[in-house]
Amino acid sequence: MDIRGFITHKLAEENTDCQDYFGINHENKKIAISDGMSQSIFPLKWAKIIVNHYLHSTNKCLSDDIRMLQTEWLDHVVAEMQRQKEKDIPTWMLENCLNERQGAGATFCGIMFEGQEWSGQVLGDSCLIEVNSDNKIVNIHRSQTGDFGNHPDFLDSFNEGRGTPKDIKGILKPGNKLLFVTDPFAEFLYLKKHEGIENVYVEQLLKICSHADFQNLVDRWRAEENMHNDDSTLVIVKYDGKDDFNVDGCTAYLDELIDMNGSKDKLEKINTSEQSVYGKDCSNEQANFMIPMGCRYCKKKHARVFITKLLKLLQYYKQNPNKK
Repeated sequence: MDIRGFITHKLAEENTDCQDYFGINHENKKIAISDGMSQSIFPLKWAKIIVNHYLHSTNKCLSDDIRMLQTEWLDHVVAEMQRQKEKDIPTWMLENCLNERQGAGATFCGIMFEGQEWSGQVLGDSCLIEVNSDNKIVNIHRSQTGDFGNHPDFLDSFNEGRGTPKDIKGILKPGNKLLFVTDPFAEFLYLKKHEGIENVYVEQLLKICSHADFQNLVDRWRAEENMHNDDSTLVIVKYDGKDDFNVDGCTAYLDELIDMNGSKDKLEKINTSEQSVYGKDCSNEQANFMIPMGCRYCKKKHARVFITKLLKLLQYYKQNPNKK
């Protein structure tokens, strides 16, 4: 299997703000992606817990272990709250949200290969797209039907969540491809399929050879094709005549993009040496902690987050007047 993976953040944000996550396990022959829901607490941590557990678990059904994963997420939040208290950082907003059981939400898509056969689960608008040798979409695997909306199915770090993971399976034949995508790509390609022109856009995805190529394509589709501005993940799988996973060197995991002090050769290879527009002024955990919109205690906090991001966006356009 020839595999390439890419991930990027919203316009005018940074890698530390990204709440998508993906992973690849060579030994278990598993691939998984997840989209942490922005209006929730520590959504990236929840997405990482889900993905990493699936990749290393022998269970094919993710929901069998959901209680254990919820406990792991809560342990992390409690530890982070204690860390903040030790630094005299107010934690009352976080405590209120936990008391009201307002946790994290995340969509999911993961599969495991046995030879060319694959099987797995999807939940929400993190999707698996099957593409034939003519780059036409033959199936978009998701847990919901109809047009995409603002209320996807998801796994919840406290409660039962929304929807039930859908079992999926298939065979990756020579010439065909599998695309793991989070919601911006999923909805975009869904619409292009209904127009009958999705092959033009699939071909552009398949030509991506670096993180810089991926970022440029995402920027262009957002500006020129109205793809919505959200964290975006893409993993491409092609059958190369071998069952072993061959992960291309251009694959850029989120942790590598965040850790800019990693291997220089690796960073140059995946083209991630560009400087942030705004600089890193907060930790990864802080960047991925957002109070849910529904918490009545935390509206002021949410307003500050919104205004801060709006000011960043305005500053970005001021520095980049040619961007739409």
